[in-house]
Amino acid sequence: MRKRLAIATIIVLALFMALPTSAATLKLSGEYTADFTYSYNASGDPVWSPSGIGPASKLSLDLTFVDGNNISAFLPLTIKPFMPTPSITAGNWYFSYDGSPWSFWAARSSSTNAKRFRSMNDPLLVLANRGGNWALNANATLYGADIDLYTFQYNKRTAWLGRITYPTQSGLTLGLLGYYREEKNNVNMNFGADVVGPVPGLGGNLTLAAVGRWKKTGPWNFEGQGDNLAYTFGIEGLPLGPVELDAKYSAVGDDFKAELRSTRSDASLQKYKDSAALEAEARISLPMDMPATLTLGNNFWMFYPDTPKWHETTGSFEISPLSNLSVTLSGAYKADLIGPERKDPRGNTVTENFDGYMARVDAEYEALGLTFTPFVSYEVDSYADKTVHNINGEPVRADTTIGLAVAGSPIDDLTLAAEASYKAEEPQTHLKGWGIYATDSNLGLVLAAESKVAAVAELNSSGSDDAETDIYAYFGTDAIISPKLIVKTGILSKDNEGKFVASVGLTHRASNRITSNLTWTYREANVLPDETDPNKDMWRPFEDEGKNYLEAAITSTVGSGTLKLAYGVSGLQDCKCSSSAFHSDKPWAWIHHHPDTYMNWQLMSLSVKVPF
Repeated sequence: MRKRLAIATIIVLALFMALPTSAATLKLSGEYTADFTYSYNASGDPVWSPSGIGPASKLSLDLTFVDGNNISAFLPLTIKPFMPTPSITAGNWYFSYDGSPWSFWAARSSSTNAKRFRSMNDPLLVLANRGGNWALNANATLYGADIDLYTFQYNKRTAWLGRITYPTQSGLTLGLLGYYREEKNNVNMNFGADVVGPVPGLGGNLTLAAVGRWKKTGPWNFEGQGDNLAYTFGIEGLPLGPVELDAKYSAVGDDFKAELRSTRSDASLQKYKDSAALEAEARISLPMDMPATLTLGNNFWMFYPDTPKWHETTGSFEISPLSNLSVTLSGAYKADLIGPERKDPRGNTVTENFDGYMARVDAEYEALGLTFTPFVSYEVDSYADKTVHNINGEPVRADTTIGLAVAGSPIDDLTLAAEASYKAEEPQTHLKGWGIYATDSNLGLVLAAESKVAAVAELNSSGSDDAETDIYAYFGTDAIISPKLIVKTGILSKDNEGKFVASVGLTHRASNRITSNLTWTYREANVLPDETDPNKDMWRPFEDEGKNYLEAAITSTVGSGTLKLAYGVSGLQDCKCSSSAFHSDKPWAWIHHHPDTYMNWQLMSLSVKVPF
């Protein structure tokens, strides 16, 4: 790490020394921040010294070098702690030269870096994932071909990879790819070729791709071992009169490996691992008085290369009898083709049975500002989950499910959503609904206000167990009392701990430079210091069992810098969950998450932020 940092720093310094003789510019920007907390406790020293800020401070420096339209470099440095013994780390640095025909860049390998390794989008996604701590790229367009080359460190060894694509006048694009990584005794190598694009004179899109894995056995001598190939040949959207056809054959050998392959479940090298498959699907728009489409499919899967595994036939019929109504009927039948010995070509026992069938009806209906999507499905054996039910004394692996989802806004400012499902075998019921109503009515008491009322109800039951229910409600208001005073309030009957919570926050803008905040939060889910915590005997203004939180803060801006002095703890916590989590986009998200810490009545904090 120190070596890479030293190299990057030397590059920037060398560029800086070149400034007097060029039109280049070097810009220095950054930010100084310090966060210091002081908590008095009876057994400690109550005297605080400003020198305590040193270890809690951080200096961020961004050096940006630009020379015309061709050369740019960026080096972010973080010095932490700033005192007494600094430690320097480099962030997402890069150096870039945009020339013609060749361009180059070197960068720290990070998914958030402006210069970073990106998937080369080959049909099999062989070169899709980055590796290592740094990457060097060279790219060019020569004689109509696009060249993209990389080298980086992968598994403590140097990896080299690249892709060349050439678009032809017919619309087809020819591609080549290569990858190898040095190992102690050999070289792990992938090489592949592909053709993608519209079928000349026929229509539809063609994909032909093949890649192999080889090892070095001597100077310029590479040999494949075992089933070392992966390939796919397919066509999509081929018009055959009124029929549109998709057909594809894919196979991945048992001995094929690609270290940088995509690991998505739908990526070819994952989906067809150790398998071969022939898949076809045909669609036809039926001549009816209403839109109607029939789709038929056939899938034949094998253990690589040609030992039968299972065969599946699928079908669906979609019809729209009304402009606001569509109905889809679908089904599938799968037959297990493994012999009675239940062995794969390598002699391994196959425990899974692929026999099964399913039928499903889906509908979508729009009315009154709402979208209704009911469904019914029946799945047997391999299409059902792995639970075996006891039906009339017989073991049955089947799932019958009825469901409905509703979402929309039947009136202005009201959002409703609900989902329900029922599984018949060993009954399982799921019901969940929520509504949010927003209004900006303020009765003339304030300059402006927005209030939101929300409620959520959920029920889950399984078999003969008692049903589990969850009901909670929220009311919150953001109000502008005066040009300088803003109030935020919220009440939630259940937070993520299942307890009541209420919060009131005042924000007062004394001037353009000074803002004060006062936040009080009450949480029924109390937290107290444990017996080993030095604050277990701290001073409290009253005994509340750790249910009240209070934070007071003054924030001042001086130029572009910010100084914040705060007392206490707000009792609020941002959600550390994914954006798809149920609560993440709801109006009560700001109050829903418990901070999992206690109110420290003796806590002072000082934070300084000075950008430059």
